[in-house]
Amino acid sequence: MNKKTYNLIYYDNPILKIKCKRIEKLSGEDVEFANILINLMLKYDGIGLAANQIGDNRCIIAIGGVDPLKSPAIFINPTIIRFLEPIVTFEEGCLSFPKLYLSIDRPEGIIVEYYDINFKKQTLEAHQLLARVLQHEIDHINGIRFIDRIPETKLENITSVLESINRRYNG
Repeated sequence: MNKKTYNLIYYDNPILKIKCKRIEKLSGEDVEFANILINLMLKYDGIGLAANQIGDNRCIIAIGGVDPLKSPAIFINPTIIRFLEPIVTFEEGCLSFPKLYLSIDRPEGIIVEYYDINFKKQTLEAHQLLARVLQHEIDHINGIRFIDRIPETKLENITSVLESINRRYNG
C-alpha cells in the first residue's frame, strides 16, 4: 500500500481558504496523520501547523515548543469558547507564507475546547504566545489566513511579496 506524502502548502493554494472537516470518530489513520503533522511542524521549525497547511482537510492542529507546551501536542476539533482581553498587537509569521511577518491584533488569552490524541475532550486556558499560536492555527482550519486579519490598505502594500511567494513556491 502506498503511503500518501505530505508537503507544506503555500499561498495562494485554495485549500488554505477551505474550512476543515470535524472528526467525529478518531481512527488509526487520524492518529498516524497527527504524527505526520507534528513531524512536519518540527521539520520546518514551526511552533504550529494545521492540517490544511499540508493539504489535508481534517480538523487537526499541532503545536509545540511554546510555554507551557514544551512537547508537541495535537488538538482535534479545537474551538475557541471565550476570548480574554486585552487585545494585543504582535508580529506573526506563517509556514505557508515564508519570510512574511505581519503585525496582527488578537486577544491576549483564550479558552479553547478540543479533543486530545486519545479523543478525550479537554479545555485549556491559554495566554500570550500559546493563545496567539492557537488562534492562528484555529484560523487556518476555519479557512482564515493571517493575511485575512490585516486591513485592506496594508494588504495592498504586501501584494508584491505575496506574488513572489506564489511564483517561488507554486511555480
